[in-house]
Amino acid sequence: MLKILKKYPYAIIFLIYFIVNIPILDNLPFGIDYRYWIIDVSTIENPLMSWLPWSNSYKSWPLTYTILWVYLKIFGDSVVLLRVFNLIIHFANFYLLKKIAHHYIPSKKKVWLGSLLFLFTPLATLTISWAFQLKTVLGLFFFLTSILLIITRPPSLKSGILLILGFYLSMTAKILGVLLPLFYIWFHRKNLKNKYVSSLSIILLTMSLVQGLLNIKGVTYFKAELKQIQADHFSTQRDIDFKMSELEAEDRFVVDRSTNRPVNKVVQEISVSSTEYLESFSSSKNLRDKYIIAIQNLGRLGLYSLGFYNSLPFYEDPAKLLSSDLIFLYSFIGVILLSFMIIKRDDLLLISFLLYIPISGLIYVPYMKHSYTSDHWFYAASGFLILGLLRKIQSPLFWNIATLAVVASFSFNVAKYSSFEGLLSYNFKENQNKVALQTSLFYDKLRGQQSQIMKKSQYILDQIDFNSQKDYYNMINSAAILGNKNLSKAYFSRFAVRRIKNGNELLLDQFLLNSKNFISKRDAVLTKALTAANKNYLSEKEYQSVIEYLKQDSSH
Repeated sequence: MLKILKKYPYAIIFLIYFIVNIPILDNLPFGIDYRYWIIDVSTIENPLMSWLPWSNSYKSWPLTYTILWVYLKIFGDSVVLLRVFNLIIHFANFYLLKKIAHHYIPSKKKVWLGSLLFLFTPLATLTISWAFQLKTVLGLFFFLTSILLIITRPPSLKSGILLILGFYLSMTAKILGVLLPLFYIWFHRKNLKNKYVSSLSIILLTMSLVQGLLNIKGVTYFKAELKQIQADHFSTQRDIDFKMSELEAEDRFVVDRSTNRPVNKVVQEISVSSTEYLESFSSSKNLRDKYIIAIQNLGRLGLYSLGFYNSLPFYEDPAKLLSSDLIFLYSFIGVILLSFMIIKRDDLLLISFLLYIPISGLIYVPYMKHSYTSDHWFYAASGFLILGLLRKIQSPLFWNIATLAVVASFSFNVAKYSSFEGLLSYNFKENQNKVALQTSLFYDKLRGQQSQIMKKSQYILDQIDFNSQKDYYNMINSAAILGNKNLSKAYFSRFAVRRIKNGNELLLDQFLLNSKNFISKRDAVLTKALTAANKNYLSEKEYQSVIEYLKQDSSH
């Protein structure tokens, strides 16, 4: 047996890893796989248009969308095959990380230990189970390939072209590696005068900046479009294993992909998106909360990488994170890990830090603003953190305990993710997590549990924040599941007023575009809604300005 293991180590390890993951492969789709993948991607007529920023089909992760589009055409909407695909890429990431570890760690035993801990890290379970997280494992794959090019290839034209390609593919799969140029500069800091190094540094930094801005724009437009599709997925004519209640045609959301977006519109969207993001820095309280959450997230997810923590799926509410009894412990551990990453001047810890920053909330979080977190966010950073700590912590006892913890936590996760229905219901029961609640409605509908649907949908309506676009669409979804078209109409005008009082025509334009088939004629219906229910909420001047605005051409 040992001879076979030594001769075919990767084949044996993959077989074991595949077998232990079988319970999570044939589960129901992770609820929002329907919204983000099956429904969203299937509406794209030409996936190549998702690469063009001025296209109505532009996506922040065009490589992922293109692959998913091809997958849907060939294999249909089977999440089993896509999870197997995710698992294979995760194993490839394990292999690439091991090759990187060989460059930094002389001990073969430690290289194997660190790489296997990453392979079995409980953080990977959600990443594999959630089919749409193909973008995460794929983004890391090209990122690891790029790191290997940096540390093993001397600066040259050929290696530079390969690095540019790898970096671009990584960012178009998912923008998790957007700060890779900083590692390139750090690694070649003694050779910055070399023409290849200096030129490539400028090119990589420019790519990072441009893709970062497009990602801000793309996420904003993606959110708006996704909400249309999200509201429409209950009435879609596409077969996706079970059928949702159909809304009447006048209540359906249709994605208009017939025209391209003018360049000035793209620039305007980037500007508005950036302004929205910067608003989260507008008060000292916001800054304080962002940094506390970001630091405790690092501590918590760092522990999770080593099996010392386990959580329920889906994004967690910052307010609940701030009131956690263990926030001081997690923050303390987070400060220690952050200090390790910055002070130790270690390449592996630096890479982990650069992968952590984009999802941390310290500087930039694409659309969570206050750093809502989920396990899969730290997946990319976890491998380098494990290897970096392996170089710094020499205690065999610590690593024996960590190994046992990873095995135990991984086993618990496999059992946990074998039933999304029970897991999501438990998450909502324990944390009143709105995202888990919204997704669990899928499974209630599938099982025909009308009493649960009524109870959960009413909870959404009771919690509505009329300043929140997200809550507006939660309400639409709830109405769709209930088959109650009047429910959403009754609340529409309140949300419209909030968009109007914001005073931003672009936001109002997006809101009306998102709802264009829901309100039929925007001037007549919105005017009626404002007059009937909300005129008291608007000044006469605001009211008249809205009426004048609505009289303008709908392409305004």
